Amino acid sequence: MFLVSKDSLGTGYNQVKGQNLFGKFKDNKLYEADIIKNTEVIYYLRNDAHELIGINKNVSSKINLTLDGNTIDTMTFFTSVDGDIYPEKDLPENARKLRGFVWRGDERIRTKDDIFPPEENELNDKIIKASKAEMEKENVPMKIRKETLDYDKNNPSDKPMIK
Repeated sequence: MFLVSKDSLGTGYNQVKGQNLFGKFKDNKLYEADIIKNTEVIYYLRNDAHELIGINKNVSSKINLTLDGNTIDTMTFFTSVDGDIYPEKDLPENARKLRGFVWRGDERIRTKDDIFPPEENELNDKIIKASKAEMEKENVPMKIRKETLDYDKNNPSDKPMIK
């Protein structure tokens, strides 16, 4: 499981990866996340002046994140923490992405219309209307002649009755 955000000022990606991810939401916003088992992090650290301090790259057993809005407020690493904060020039470009990471930001879901685009909703509405019209046709009462109901009584043989 990945949690990924584009570094707001640079070209890199903040990445958190682990086997299990548990999130807590308040008012439909993620405010806390626990990433458990085989966790890895690449995170671009910036100071209050938005200057890059370094790139945090480490592994641990568990990570707890608290978020404020859409930004990480605190990141706490638990048990078997191994890693370092690298100056930008000391961490090669190919080491700045976790294994399995692929940025697909253009596919990111932002609204319900991203899941159900309006043109699909219109098509769905047309299909529903057509189905209802077909069902109404099928639910028209049918007149059945009495002779049809009494067919077996009047014609005991297997041969059809011809008039």
